[in-house]
Amino acid sequence: MKICMNCGKENPDSSVFCNSCGKRLDAEEPEKNTERETYDENLQNQQTQRLIVGPDRGENFSNYSDTYSKKKENGPNKKIFVVLGVLVLLLTLGVVYTQYSKAQKEQVATMQSSALASEEKGKYDEASKLYSDLYKKTKDENYKGKADEMKAYAENKAKLDAGNEAFRAQDYQKAAENYLAVDEKAEKVYKEAQSNIDKVADIYAEDIINLIKEKKYDEAIGLAKKNLKILPDNVKLTDLKDQANNFSMAAATDKGNKELESKIADLESKLEENKTNTIVVNGTEGRTYGSTYNSPGAALIGTTQTITSDSAHVRSGPGKGYGALYYLQKGDTVYIYDTYYESSDRTWCNIGDGWVSYNTMNGSGR
Repeated sequence: MKICMNCGKENPDSSVFCNSCGKRLDAEEPEKNTERETYDENLQNQQTQRLIVGPDRGENFSNYSDTYSKKKENGPNKKIFVVLGVLVLLLTLGVVYTQYSKAQKEQVATMQSSALASEEKGKYDEASKLYSDLYKKTKDENYKGKADEMKAYAENKAKLDAGNEAFRAQDYQKAAENYLAVDEKAEKVYKEAQSNIDKVADIYAEDIINLIKEKKYDEAIGLAKKNLKILPDNVKLTDLKDQANNFSMAAATDKGNKELESKIADLESKLEENKTNTIVVNGTEGRTYGSTYNSPGAALIGTTQTITSDSAHVRSGPGKGYGALYYLQKGDTVYIYDTYYESSDRTWCNIGDGWVSYNTMNGSGR
């Protein structure tokens, strides 16, 4: 079969001309008007582009179409990856913050324990610094208050130590001046300073009583007045001054020397009862009384004892009100340098660097 190049109809192989249009079947295919077709195609594309994106935008429709297709293809996947990335970042930050917060809390707890331990041991400068560091780290005003309190304690502890040093040198006036300078707001230090003031008063009182025993009443009165300038309003010294004055007046009228001697003996006895059992400050004796001073714990002095309790506080002074410096364990041995008789239930033993209750050595465990 022959195909007509003009009209496209089929014709028998023997045909020379198309049975439909009459054109010669072996004629060449007519040339296409490619220029016209190209123009028409471009015109059509422009019209289509203006229809979609507008006549004034000037964008190329094919580029727009490609970009739109890519956005349509990649958009949802990209959003998913962004969301997942944000979630992973937040989770990581949460874990890091939790670990950091935990480490901070542990560090604060450690610092607080160290500060409390330093405070308990009387290391107030060290405690003040630790509380100050805690305030800087936490901004907690309570720590700032504790830092200021420990600073004040440290300043008052320095006065107490200066008094103790003067006491060792038997400069009792200087010792008393330092003890009196301790602020009562520093409660623990103040309590120890007041106790040491009583010990200075005991030493002054003994000198006054010795003058009274020698019937040197005017000298006793003068000494009492001098000591009262150092320890104003001290009840013990005021009482002795009044007693010396009474003795002086009685002696002047020559009334019953036996009565005077009896009153002097009573004064001596009163001093022994009210006096702290050993005149000791921080392990150092201010005055040696020898055999005339018979403390209930005197037999322990110079002996070695063993701790029988599970543990024993070594305190800065002879009493539970004094801070614990450190602890002894059951089986530890200590040498007794001195004793302080607090009551029939408790005697305190000076072991050189602190005081321990004898109850922790005799099995009573109190």
